[in-house]
Amino acid sequence: MSTPRLKTLAIACGGTGGHFYPGLTLAREYRRAGGDVVLFLGGHLADEQCAIARDEGFVTVRTPAVRLPRNPLAAMVFPFRFLLCLWRCWRQLRRHRVEVALGMGSFASVPLGLGAVLAGIPLALHEGNATLGQANRFLRRAQRLR
Repeated sequence: MSTPRLKTLAIACGGTGGHFYPGLTLAREYRRAGGDVVLFLGGHLADEQCAIARDEGFVTVRTPAVRLPRNPLAAMVFPFRFLLCLWRCWRQLRRHRVEVALGMGSFASVPLGLGAVLAGIPLALHEGNATLGQANRFLRRAQRLR
């Protein structure tokens, strides 16, 4: 009797170290169990985080991430920038044949999470705080629309 194959997992864990390092730890354990992992990293530290993950042999995808707008001009361009981020993540999910996704919270996980929902890929959410953060609240609502 053979062991069932683990699904290809995408983890969106960019942003701060509080999102990245727990995601990297989960990636290590999933790989140790025999699964394939793709790390989706966005935010201002994404280049450094991609280098750390690649040094450990992980496939990384540098994803754009757009924060919620803080002024009227940013609010006008936000929908277009967000849709571009979403499209890029959806395309990478398909390219890497991701079968399950995990969002570790933060604004950097929203494009991947929403892309997974739109692609019909199961999405799990991790919250490291006592209360659900804004990104995970949004993605939880998006999951219900499926």
